[in-house]
Amino acid sequence: KKSEKPLEALLNFRKAAHLAPQNARYLNQYADIFDRIANLKNFDGLDQDLLLLLSNESVQWKKLNWVIPQHLKSKPAIQALVPILNASLKQKADPNVDFGKVTEAMADNVMLAALKRIRLVDPELEKLLEIFRRQTLAAVASGIDLNPALTGVLIAIVTPLAQYCFANEYVFQENTFETQTLKALLEDLQAPDLEPTVHNALKFVIACCYRQPNKSAELVAASKHFNASESKELQGLIKQTITEPLIEEDIKKTIPPLTPISDDISLLVQEMYEENPYPRWLHFPYMGSTSMAHNLATILPVLGGKQPVLPKNPQVLIAGCGTGQQPISTALAFPETRLLAVDLSLSSIAYAKRKTTELKIPNIEYGQADIMELRGLNRTFDIIECAGVLHHMHDPVAGWKVLCDLLDDNGFMLIGLYSEIGRQDIVAARDFITSNGYSDSLQDIRDCRKSILALEDDNLAKHVLRHGDFYTASACRDLIFHVQEHRFTIPQITDILDMLGLEFLGFTLPFAHVEEMYKTQYPEDKTMTNMDNWIEFEENYPSTFSAMYKFWVRKKR
Repeated sequence: KKSEKPLEALLNFRKAAHLAPQNARYLNQYADIFDRIANLKNFDGLDQDLLLLLSNESVQWKKLNWVIPQHLKSKPAIQALVPILNASLKQKADPNVDFGKVTEAMADNVMLAALKRIRLVDPELEKLLEIFRRQTLAAVASGIDLNPALTGVLIAIVTPLAQYCFANEYVFQENTFETQTLKALLEDLQAPDLEPTVHNALKFVIACCYRQPNKSAELVAASKHFNASESKELQGLIKQTITEPLIEEDIKKTIPPLTPISDDISLLVQEMYEENPYPRWLHFPYMGSTSMAHNLATILPVLGGKQPVLPKNPQVLIAGCGTGQQPISTALAFPETRLLAVDLSLSSIAYAKRKTTELKIPNIEYGQADIMELRGLNRTFDIIECAGVLHHMHDPVAGWKVLCDLLDDNGFMLIGLYSEIGRQDIVAARDFITSNGYSDSLQDIRDCRKSILALEDDNLAKHVLRHGDFYTASACRDLIFHVQEHRFTIPQITDILDMLGLEFLGFTLPFAHVEEMYKTQYPEDKTMTNMDNWIEFEENYPSTFSAMYKFWVRKKR
């Protein structure tokens, strides 16, 4: 009966979503249930449901990263191509596929909506996109007189594909033919008297599928011929790939340096994240607000339901804010807080500041800083959040000690660290990279991914395909090419907590069913803080912390 529960829940949440299609809570519950059903069978109306979820700004679209590829591959036009695409990946060769069939597979409303909203976490679908891009470039450059109807269809598909390529940072393979053809196409687009015709618009958008528009003088110049276009899709593409990145360049000049950055590893990490803001994200669904004290009492059973004593306006430090998702989520959820968000990367902070301004969030201050130098702020904080940062430092424990010195005696700290057990596929992939001599350049990332995709399914390194980060350039670099990575075990974390004088308050678990499983297996551990239990639990379920350990601590009393 347990296996039937997710299906029953799906039907109930689906009914609720249809009864109240603007209710954010119902829509998110419906989206969330897809994560709990491993092999969802297609059903009538699923297309419309997915389009409903993708069209609502309140939905956490990333919850659909897995179900949408599964659904798309069940459709006849794509299903017929899957064996060919799979063989192409294994053989590291481009298949000979009819352009008409590929276009038919791409001309799907869910596919087009997904390209603008999510990552298609699937190798065969990625190959389909890559082939369509190449075939469209060939058709455009061939000189064949495409009829207006076909040109219109191609623009409708290629425009969201260009947005997708911008978001994945051009991680698709590019062969010599494409490179040479694109060069000639960019020269065509430089004509000062370029007419904003449909055919020239197609040339522009296919070129945007290959080169980052804001960093291409040819595409920036060409965009001015199409900026007044009646096409909202084309205007949206120009805004996302040229206007907004140029705004971020201006924002960089306004970001204050709060500390020096001199540590060798910090400088390498900074350089790695300056190339592109990571991760790029489009929207942040507002899920309601409460107080920080109420939230801690709710999520940490060890507090026994009692709200901790915090100031009226708790001071929060986000150490390693990236592109702003963490500080923005905290600021929206707990509007009484006052946040300082710092990072090494100006590119990431500029992205975060742009999104913060767009969302009209008043309670976040940004600055460039190295965690090792933060004592120079001469401040303390009631809440410190540092997830996914310490394990990239030269000395994670030394960095953690700095944060402890900044934490108020009655404060709380959220830490995120990589798991040695949960990242064995990452370790295998890193070993594969080292043994094959790949660098972290874009071309080497492309070549390495191509080789990993061709590995046998039982090769542990190939298991990195399950990570959504494998499917964009910066995220893939962060996932398996990072210049510095430390991994931890629960016993090691326990020892560090003792050394730093910290009390473990509980893990932030990735899925609700993990909490349910733990409570069932260890009913006596009401606070869910028994580390021996967690050691045993992770040994039994190694993927539990495959993203990272995230947990709350405070100073021992």
